[in-house]
Amino acid sequence: HAGYPDGIKKEPIELANELRAESLVIHPLRRRLMIEFGGAPIGDMEYRIEARICEIAVRIGDVAYQGMGIGTQALVMLIEYLFDQRDMEKIVLVTILENSRARHVYEKLGFVPLAVNRDSWIDQRGKRRTSVDYELSRAGFEAVRKAMKHNEK
Repeated sequence: HAGYPDGIKKEPIELANELRAESLVIHPLRRRLMIEFGGAPIGDMEYRIEARICEIAVRIGDVAYQGMGIGTQALVMLIEYLFDQRDMEKIVLVTILENSRARHVYEKLGFVPLAVNRDSWIDQRGKRRTSVDYELSRAGFEAVRKAMKHNEK
């Protein structure tokens, strides 16, 4: 998942209904979760597991809520769950090169860029986009988590 410059173009209730329907099907290796703010659905995140490597995606679909730290908070909770409860070795994700805010968050949380893929994706406006592959190791996140806890004191 590489980004949606115009949001995901779904009404909050439509997104909520879609995610509720998906939640009825329990699959041990993938899950899509709703992100809520003030009781309203504003985005989603998902994970897919293959051999202790997990691919994730986080989207704040309503542009009015982007840049508020909500996605970062949801991402930290998802990463903690995947490492602590699901015992993942590493987590991977893809974003577009131009999404500097998301890339900053990923790198702040310990993700390391692995590859830049030119013209690998066509966005909702029909524009070719360059994507960046990221990877987060358990050790990399533990170092970040330790620093975050130290800063809370």
